[in-house]
Amino acid sequence: MLHGRILDRTTLAPIAGAAIQLTGPADLLRSLPSAVALPATAAPAWTRILTGFAGTRWQCWVAQIRDQVPGISWAEFRDQALLYNPQLSASGRLFRADQSYLLPVASSAPPARWTRTLSGFAGTRWDCWVAHVRDQVPGIGWAEFRDKVLYYNQLLAAGGRVFHPDRSYVIPQTDRRPWMALSATSAADGSFQLPLTQGGPADLSVSAEGYLPDLRQISLAGASDPLACLVQLQPAESRRSGSIRSALPGYAALPAPRRALIEAALFLLGDDRQTYDALPPEWQAHCFGHRYASQPDNRSCKDIGCADVVTIALLAASCPLPKANLFLSDSYHPARLGALGAEVDPATPLQPGDILVYGNGPRDNHASHVTLYVGPFWGTDRGGASYPLAAGYNVVEGSLLGTLNGHTIGRGVIGVTLAQCLRGRRGYAWVRAVRLRALDALLRAA
Repeated sequence: MLHGRILDRTTLAPIAGAAIQLTGPADLLRSLPSAVALPATAAPAWTRILTGFAGTRWQCWVAQIRDQVPGISWAEFRDQALLYNPQLSASGRLFRADQSYLLPVASSAPPARWTRTLSGFAGTRWDCWVAHVRDQVPGIGWAEFRDKVLYYNQLLAAGGRVFHPDRSYVIPQTDRRPWMALSATSAADGSFQLPLTQGGPADLSVSAEGYLPDLRQISLAGASDPLACLVQLQPAESRRSGSIRSALPGYAALPAPRRALIEAALFLLGDDRQTYDALPPEWQAHCFGHRYASQPDNRSCKDIGCADVVTIALLAASCPLPKANLFLSDSYHPARLGALGAEVDPATPLQPGDILVYGNGPRDNHASHVTLYVGPFWGTDRGGASYPLAAGYNVVEGSLLGTLNGHTIGRGVIGVTLAQCLRGRRGYAWVRAVRLRALDALLRAA
């Protein structure tokens, strides 16, 4: 018997009414009387773009899904619509006619089961998708793979969402075997139980209204009886804002503008499109992808560039901005800032708000990249990336969507370490540090 409890990750309060499902090959589960067969086709893929629709999720379900897309229930659509369309949370969970949304479409492909072991591979989630999934596993789309691979591989989320060749991971593959499922609902104290038989592995999924789903694999081979399982669900709203915290000593005593700068930079961490939707309109206007926000198929839609991160953080701190094209990294070159800033030695202790600029050729030449030092931080961003305190993350970096050394970059704002910035110079020939005089005055006055 599998015994477990479902708790709120933030408050550790029990969650009642959570839906628990254990799925696995029919050979493993068919002896259990409560097991039911799963569909022989993949779950609907969230690839259809909907525009011009206004209403509630239920109205969208009735008009667009219920009689058109078999294989997805109202409860699944209700919850997954928030995951695939984070802008719904910002609009009170209402569809707006002036925005675009993703909806599911029926699939005829065989199911994609997370049963393949991958080792010896290095690269990003996109690299893995292109090399091992996109043309080989038709039953799963990029958005589903991008999110689920973090759930099934906790080491991947903790390792900056990058695959390492010395580790093993679980990825999907086409699996034509019949599968079955067992279902349960958590009680008032968050507890649940499911009958088991030895074998495995099997997939355990947990979902609840207002929370992000939890997906994991459990091995039933040689399982003790009873088998215990504790699941802590992350509130869905924290996906929008992330749970990144500054670890600066004396952070609470910092001047308000400097705290506002740090908090704004940390708020930007995560996937660009989700972050953009969570930003206030006055900050959205300073994102490079703002001009493409109504074009969901455009690769630059809602893109957040490296200079955008610095600009938005400075806006939050009410700092003077350069009178230049703020979408360009070169606007923050020390030679272009003039009286607004002064160059400092990047090898000396930096202050939160110091700007690192990078370029090639002569040091007085054009700056091609910029990052922002914010001091140590830790937590999990809205995209699921984990930043352990011991890893020393202290710099926030944005990047326009593009390719570098054959790898796709720029899908989100990320955290890096100052050591990485100084040692590798983020791939450029030189790095220089700039301190804004307004922020420096705040620190000396504190």
